[in-house]
Amino acid sequence: NVVALNRYTGETVWTSKGFGEQSAYCSPVLVEHNKTRLVVTMTATSVIGIDADTGEFYWREEQLQSNKIHANTPVYDNGIVYISSTSSREGKSGLLALKLSDDGKSVEQLFRNEKFKNLMGGIIILNGTIYGSEYRKKNWYSVNAQTGEEKLINSDFGGGVIIYADGLFYCYSEDGEVALVKMTPDSFEIISKFAVPLG
Repeated sequence: NVVALNRYTGETVWTSKGFGEQSAYCSPVLVEHNKTRLVVTMTATSVIGIDADTGEFYWREEQLQSNKIHANTPVYDNGIVYISSTSSREGKSGLLALKLSDDGKSVEQLFRNEKFKNLMGGIIILNGTIYGSEYRKKNWYSVNAQTGEEKLINSDFGGGVIIYADGLFYCYSEDGEVALVKMTPDSFEIISKFAVPLG
């Protein structure tokens, strides 16, 4: 299910059966939590945690998405792993927060918000707040990173990709616009924007 390769030689370091599912679209992320190094990634119906040094499979939490895409890489912040994807008819989807145990070898659900549907635009966590847009809609949200409570902060700029640098957000909408944005838990202020003609 997951393999680790030596980046200089290409030799196999370890292989892990994980949960035995097909991989999803996302890239894995390396999580350094207390004294444990984990590889956290998505498979067809799961988010899984694997020991980064040995490949030992530690934990799995169900996360569903109708097309089994899971394009967003999990995000780690302050002992919590956040996973964002869109809806599933069976539930167990949306924005999921998993609190890692002290040794990182198990997780417990902190919250799940099935109203927040972000398939591939990514999320940013800043000062206890999650920022991101709704898939294929012009809605941008701030979400409390401890409770999962969401707040609509903009519904004019198209949803899409988000990154953060130098104190500001850079948003690339599915409508073909790039905007430099100042966001707070209560506001979405566009400083400037431009169109990408061939985007």
